[in-house]
Amino acid sequence: MADATTFVEGVFGEDDDRPLLRAIRMLSFLDLDRGPWVAGGAARHLLGCPNAPSDLDVFFDGDRDSPVDRGMAVGLMRGLTSSGGASSARTLNIGGVFTDFPSMDVSLVLYRGFEDVRALIEEIDFTVCRAATDGRRWIADARCVPDIQARRLVAVRTPGTDNRALRLCRYVAMGYVPVPGTISKTLGLHEIEVIRTKLDGRLRWQGTGTS
Repeated sequence: MADATTFVEGVFGEDDDRPLLRAIRMLSFLDLDRGPWVAGGAARHLLGCPNAPSDLDVFFDGDRDSPVDRGMAVGLMRGLTSSGGASSARTLNIGGVFTDFPSMDVSLVLYRGFEDVRALIEEIDFTVCRAATDGRRWIADARCVPDIQARRLVAVRTPGTDNRALRLCRYVAMGYVPVPGTISKTLGLHEIEVIRTKLDGRLRWQGTGTS
């Protein structure tokens, strides 16, 4: 059984005028207590990672009666981008709104919701990304900031994506060093069914179990 995650919280100062923080604060519907939240790469950058994110990922709670539902968020985003440009209902470009960002997408993650911000963070694979913010306050896995500072890549779960190897390479290219076990967990090599699926058709591997 996995150990329970320890969380730490903090506040961004009112005089903190970093461009990314200003961008997030313009998403006035964010709320760290109730959601929605910005999580992942943008939060990682604000907590000390020098690698800027390519977009802002916005996640929602699972309560359809939440004060800010997905449809309202899409409408608010379209209003924000009315003079700058917009794309699909899921991803909207805010580059025209901020002179600091020639191109910045806000990705509204609409396909699922989370019970609360801690449940969202628990679903993130690498400790350096296990953080969320509303632009004023933040919450993170207690390992997040120390691992960012040490450039240490620790996987606590297998990514929910087919591009696992590409995701791993992206972080290595950013200067993070995988600790023992991270590569196998990221690629799903600790899961016999993943190995079988990946190798059966390509290498004609006829493994029937672990030895």
